[in-house]
Amino acid sequence: MKEKTRCTIYIVRHGQSVTNKHDTYGLDKPLTTIGINQAKKRALQFKNIPLNAVYSSNLIRAKQTAEIIAEPHNLKVVTLNSLKERFYGVLEGRKGSETKKEFLNLYEKRSQLGYDERIKFKFSQDYESDEEVKCRFFHSLKYLAKKNKGKIILVVSHAVTMKILLLYLKYATHKELDNRGFVNTGYVKLKLEKNDFIIEEVVGK
Repeated sequence: MKEKTRCTIYIVRHGQSVTNKHDTYGLDKPLTTIGINQAKKRALQFKNIPLNAVYSSNLIRAKQTAEIIAEPHNLKVVTLNSLKERFYGVLEGRKGSETKKEFLNLYEKRSQLGYDERIKFKFSQDYESDEEVKCRFFHSLKYLAKKNKGKIILVVSHAVTMKILLLYLKYATHKELDNRGFVNTGYVKLKLEKNDFIIEEVVGK
């Protein structure tokens, strides 16, 4: 009975993008040649997983990665805005190394906050907080899991959404994840049983 209601989800980070290469926040840029090869390697590793559906963030780097992994399964990629990267507001399009110097006081302030305060933290009014990302991302995962009961699905998303997932499910703490991320095409394997997500595997943290 459990197998009929359980949904297994592989959440994969996209391959290296142009913005990753240039240490830039946000934007909608494609994969680099390295990123394409990373996605091809993950596709080969996932070839024998009997995927039933493939979903992706609507950003091009995620969609490209999803299409490469989906190809051996002859599956079309469904894109969802709710799976996208955080919107960085004032930081959007800026180099990470530069912003960490310019906004050093805010970064230090954030690092001192407890979980409940930190998830609401914003660098600017239009910056998407962890809580806002969590709400849309988890709502989407729950929707996809219930839509695909008894199936195995792939979701291609971003490092921030995946880190927020690990934090919310208490797999890791902010201290453990600060200044660390998922490697490109790293993944989390989840199962939804009843109404609870269970982390089964984390690769590339």
